Amino acid sequence: MLELAIGVFWVQFEEFSICDIVKRAIWFVNIRNARKGEKMKTQLVKTRVIIFDFDGVLRSASWEGLLAAYTKIILSKGKDPSRFFTDMETFKNWFDMDWHKNIERIDGGAYVEDTVTNALFHTHYDPYVKLFPWVEQLLAHLSERYYLAILSSSSVHSVRAELGNVARFFNLIVGAETVTELKPHPEGVYYVLNHFEISPENAIIIGDTIHDINAGFSGGIWTGAVPWGLGEWDELLLLGAEFYFEHPSKLFEL
Repeated sequence: MLELAIGVFWVQFEEFSICDIVKRAIWFVNIRNARKGEKMKTQLVKTRVIIFDFDGVLRSASWEGLLAAYTKIILSKGKDPSRFFTDMETFKNWFDMDWHKNIERIDGGAYVEDTVTNALFHTHYDPYVKLFPWVEQLLAHLSERYYLAILSSSSVHSVRAELGNVARFFNLIVGAETVTELKPHPEGVYYVLNHFEISPENAIIIGDTIHDINAGFSGGIWTGAVPWGLGEWDELLLLGAEFYFEHPSKLFEL
């Protein structure tokens, strides 16, 4: 349906700007999602496990923090950061949500587990981010109905340290050291499904980036996107997740 909508507007290219075309495509996506809404709510009754991404969903995310951390990592390896990026714009173009790939580009070879580099990253990144104030109330509410899990590209230690006492609401935390492949690879999704011994239709992943949603797609589970993280909201809308939570209060409706 989306492809047809874009095609119709493209035929009338002379009448609409590219911006108009994108806006109208997003409008069609919203209409499509609204029409699926009631059916999805019925299906969501089957959900037993909610899988949260961490950074950008439950904890704030920071481009400034990422830039600072990777600059320190590159310097620690005796290399010049300007070989990779020179400002925020070039950093965003260089950066990959799968941080294994970032390290591979810096090292010039296949990724090798490096606890020193991982610790250096969190030393310089974590001060830029914090848990959102509404998280404890949300988790207390949702834990009455669902099993809760985290699937994060951060380390389990970093996630647990930030959660503190709130970690008690989670039945499972999967971090970068738990799996071999990071999102968008579905390995982490499969890990969660196997842990709880459930089928894909019984789980939903909630994330802020295309990588999160694509991991859900590949794993065959429900997907939900939020706009307060690092992902571009327009891109997430066009991706076609089953649910869009435009404000944290919407998560309480699950």
